[in-house]
Amino acid sequence: MRADSFLLLLATLGGCANRRGVVLYVYDCAGQVLKLDASGRTVAGRWQLQSEFQTLVPPGNRDGCYLNGLVYEKNLGRFLTAIPKQPVVSANGTRDHLLVAADLPAMRVAASMALPQASATAPALTLKNDTVAVRYEPPGATSQEMVALYAAADLHPIGGPMLFQPAADPLASDSRYSLAKVVAEVDSLRLLVFPEEAGHQRRFSVVRGALGEMVASFTVGSTSVRNVHLSLDGRRVLVEALSPDTQALTGRLLIYDLAQQRQIRTITAPELANADAQFLCIPPSLESALYSRGRRLNAVNLTTGAVVAVAPAVVVDKTNTCLVADR
Repeated sequence: MRADSFLLLLATLGGCANRRGVVLYVYDCAGQVLKLDASGRTVAGRWQLQSEFQTLVPPGNRDGCYLNGLVYEKNLGRFLTAIPKQPVVSANGTRDHLLVAADLPAMRVAASMALPQASATAPALTLKNDTVAVRYEPPGATSQEMVALYAAADLHPIGGPMLFQPAADPLASDSRYSLAKVVAEVDSLRLLVFPEEAGHQRRFSVVRGALGEMVASFTVGSTSVRNVHLSLDGRRVLVEALSPDTQALTGRLLIYDLAQQRQIRTITAPELANADAQFLCIPPSLESALYSRGRRLNAVNLTTGAVVAVAPAVVVDKTNTCLVADR
């Protein structure tokens, strides 16, 4: 083997060794977290964060959600979330919260910081560069949102609290989208669903950037704003067909590929028809869709429509949310 070819092989193998696999976390409002593989069908870990974080806040029943605004900081490999310090709200309708960072994959607390004011609403977190912005509404007759800024590395306060002033959204004044509802966002992509038209037809569009550059637009049969979903990587759209009379799931799922700008398949999942089922997400492999069905986690194969149970002993509900990480 030539020396340059051998060096290229070593570099390639090194790159593969350093590349992290993509995994999926499914968590609920109460702090239960499941780690799944990229297909969403195999459980790789399970935590109850009220127990993991009990040195910060004693576990127990509480009003509202335990996990608020959970986000993933990929450079540090950690979750960031806000958790309430008290089980119930105070007499003035507020509660104190802690900002918590937990390193993956051990789910070990790396840092915590008390938010500067009691909040009348659940705090919302956003990440930009190395900064965590926490938005919340303090008590008072006048509704106003405040924001406090923290360094992601150690949660050291670096700004605020100050009045939050959201940037103007150009789409709000764009007549093309004035009737549409934004139902999902992935990076710069936004999924917009329009009101129902004659014959139970409904249009949806995916746009990019603040100015609403059109990526793809389609018209489908009977569905609703709540039944059009964007995959976590922004590559696919899944539409759940509904009965025009009852608005129940029919079991038909329509799959659209945004790069190809076309519908790539329609599948039938009979076990979803008329079921009390809630779509959760499309895992990174794009092979299946996760549902809460009968308070259990199910994976629907997006080629065959077959439904398989995932972690049958785990109870899931409509508060479950998905988040992609690399460890």
